[in-house]
Amino acid sequence: MITDFLAQLLDNTIRARVFRLFFNAEEDAFSLEDITKRTQTKNAKSVAKELERLSRMGIIRTYTEKVAIAESQTRARRKKPMRRKVWSLNQSCPHLGALRALTFATGLRADAEPMLLEKLRRVGRLRLVIMSSTFMSARSGDAKIDLLLVGDSFDGKKMDAVLASIESERGREIRYAAFSPREYAYRLDVQDRLIRDLLDYPHQVLLDKLA
Repeated sequence: MITDFLAQLLDNTIRARVFRLFFNAEEDAFSLEDITKRTQTKNAKSVAKELERLSRMGIIRTYTEKVAIAESQTRARRKKPMRRKVWSLNQSCPHLGALRALTFATGLRADAEPMLLEKLRRVGRLRLVIMSSTFMSARSGDAKIDLLLVGDSFDGKKMDAVLASIESERGREIRYAAFSPREYAYRLDVQDRLIRDLLDYPHQVLLDKLA
């Protein structure tokens, strides 16, 4: 079972995912729909409850913003521009630095790797899986990709679903590349920059069946 220290500390998985989402996009604002989708939470009411609690604590703030209206909608002669409620980090919160440090210091533990590999096996017949050293952390690293997958018969829909699940835990976009064994061998032979950028930095091989 994957152990998420931040979720245990906060005693709330949704709150932990919300923290990671906001601290990985400190300048961005998200609607309730955005946050619910990005945290892979089925119950929007539970997310709204957490947002309200964090707002009262002064960690995040809420306001309304204008929403771009499609040309077809403007023809409906709306009297007022559409607006939506959004949330963002409260940069005036005195504890923001400490909360940021805590969030980035508490990634998933190393014993989460077997569960991660089990998830990834759903996307196709894997032959090689390499992750960057910062993949398990909550913050992006220096490599251009976080995850390299080599295998056969990748299923695009399953890939999207699995990565969305992992991204909800990380609180950020997962940068990945997926190749057939033949394409990977070619890219490795020509010293492809994308591959080298991953291999030149600290990384970990989770699976290797290419030999």
